[in-house]
Amino acid sequence: SRDEAVALDGLKKVTKRDDYVFSWWDYGYAIRYFADVMTLNDPGRQGGENNYFVSLALRKDEAFSARLARVAVTYNDISLEQNVRPIDKILKDYNTSDINTFLSQLESENFSQPVAKKAVYYYLVPNMIDIVPNIFRYSYIDITTGKRQKEYFYHVSALNGVSEAGIDLGDGYTLPTNEQKFIIHNGEKIAVKSFYKVKGSGKDLRIDEKIIDENAKIYVVFLEDYARILLLDENAFNSSFVQLFIFEKADDRYFEPFVISSGVKIYRLKV
Repeated sequence: SRDEAVALDGLKKVTKRDDYVFSWWDYGYAIRYFADVMTLNDPGRQGGENNYFVSLALRKDEAFSARLARVAVTYNDISLEQNVRPIDKILKDYNTSDINTFLSQLESENFSQPVAKKAVYYYLVPNMIDIVPNIFRYSYIDITTGKRQKEYFYHVSALNGVSEAGIDLGDGYTLPTNEQKFIIHNGEKIAVKSFYKVKGSGKDLRIDEKIIDENAKIYVVFLEDYARILLLDENAFNSSFVQLFIFEKADDRYFEPFVISSGVKIYRLKV
């Protein structure tokens, strides 16, 4: 879109060619064309490690995401310089043979971060709202065993038909129009934790929050500008993508806004 092209052109003016933009592979070519920077992945480069790292960073919380992003770009550079697999070098440097042990280290505030040598920017666009379940799916796997892991609940729906029963959200989900204390799935009521209405962006961002049942598990998020309704569990709600793109809630220890509009949201990594 024009918003994306303009934002990437603006990014080009403040970055060096060997800085990084961190996003999903669908946008890799556009990022390199308009911003002339490095990416971890693009339609022609979808190595398992890079897609796994980007997927994991976007679905985990902001602290974990920031640490992983810095590791990923640092070791991508090392792999290019030394012709080694990033994951092999990471495990060697972090003194473990188990990727899960390394990932658990990322949870700690005491994690030994690589020295930041390159600027890193997160690039998030509206189309990602619809493809997030697929993005997240690339990291629902235990790399050591190959076993699939339990997926977060992230259901996205365009505003489909509205009837007396409520709004049809697809896949058997209905949001009652007269009572928003629950959603209905194939006739069964599911309690709603909180209902959010999100409109605008940047200084014009407006978030109306209605806490309904603190013991419930499902968040309902109405995105007025994008004509979408999200149903999320706690993990999906707290993911860096949802917090940064939907709620623009950047943890200022790790991220600062660079471009914020309804058409594109770019954050600079601070660590």
